[in-house]
Amino acid sequence: HLAVAASSAAGWPAVFPGPGVAGLRFDASFEGGNLCRVRSESGCNGCTLELLLSRDTNRSGHCQWFFFEVEADTAVEVRFRIVNLMKASSTFSDGQRVVALGPQRSSWQRAGKDYACFPNRYSSGGSKHHYTLAFTLQLAAGRTRVAHFYPYLFGDLLSDLRRLRPLGDWLDVRDIGPTPGGRQLLLLTITDFSAEGATPLASRPRIVVSARVHPGEAPASFVLRGVLELLLSDGEEARRLRGRFRFAVLPMLNPDGVALGNGRSNSLGHDLNRCWERPPLGSEAAAAGRGAAGRR
Repeated sequence: HLAVAASSAAGWPAVFPGPGVAGLRFDASFEGGNLCRVRSESGCNGCTLELLLSRDTNRSGHCQWFFFEVEADTAVEVRFRIVNLMKASSTFSDGQRVVALGPQRSSWQRAGKDYACFPNRYSSGGSKHHYTLAFTLQLAAGRTRVAHFYPYLFGDLLSDLRRLRPLGDWLDVRDIGPTPGGRQLLLLTITDFSAEGATPLASRPRIVVSARVHPGEAPASFVLRGVLELLLSDGEEARRLRGRFRFAVLPMLNPDGVALGNGRSNSLGHDLNRCWERPPLGSEAAAAGRGAAGRR
């Protein structure tokens, strides 16, 4: 889906999809993965790899999130160049580093060195050009996953809900889906359902909180985790909030986009944050609007 003008890598052989190169193999066939193609310079002892990301489903762009796996037969240092990012400004220019989950690691770690961000000569066929993120990783033998930020997938949400399940009567979990991709769309209602609240249940103002309307914005899920930890706790502040308000929480508004590795859109190509007033029929935004208002 890219037009290439005078790229130094234009003649490099594609090694993904395919068997890989010099002891390196790639994969993105997992939830959130979005690697489209890899090209390699000849040889791979201190080599440079050029990576193309899959564009958002049914869209012509919005490449910013990335998540892929590379398997190395032996330890090797590799220079990665992701060449179809869309944003001119990047937090990688301000010190952010990618995260990696190596074969001997039980948790994600910041990784990489020699970061550079710059415009390139790739385009999507129009006048807008793309940007390159370049960095060097020391890969251990085995499988390493690399991502833009700490991934937070649907299974992580379910784990959080199991961990935070309160002892009291103040959480209702409802599936208001399915999404266009057939996935669950969870709505959490958090309030004091007993008669002991400071404000009668029917009179409590409704506060709507959502995350992951743009699926590539994984940090939002960690912010929301903190919100849920507060609202579902047994502390005095949480009890006062639950007694005065009804919280309608949509913890993963775009689960299709998260699963597909999209950066901004849902599976139909809609930017859900741009269609709240007239949400497409059957979209997550339409279901969220009904659910947050207490309608089926």
